[in-house]
Amino acid sequence: MSDLNYLLNALADAHAAAAATLRQHASAIGTPASDSQPLTAVQRARIMNPQLGPRQAEIIELLEEKYPEGTDTGYLWRTTGQDQPNVYLTVNGLRAQGIVEKDATTRPHTYRLRPDFMQLEEGD
Repeated sequence: MSDLNYLLNALADAHAAAAATLRQHASAIGTPASDSQPLTAVQRARIMNPQLGPRQAEIIELLEEKYPEGTDTGYLWRTTGQDQPNVYLTVNGLRAQGIVEKDATTRPHTYRLRPDFMQLEEGD
């Protein structure tokens, strides 16, 4: 039984160390400039997902420019130069993370950054 306790304690210590490291990275990424400018949408996204990829960041930047109206995937793929299926997959991945919302009442569908995501600040 002592081996099991040792293993559980080691796992708990590793978990605590990993959580502390993630908090440090999120804090460093999400820290606004010294003149206290608000966080950009990409900075907010990196707080939520430190592994945010460059394609995701590019889509988020374009959606931030179009906020709050949003835009369709056609605009996104033409602007980024990515092919349409990859843009669609990227946007759906951002939807799954709670960053982007889809307005299915429009044709073509409109995608925009979620208002609650846009209100996130460093401490959230």
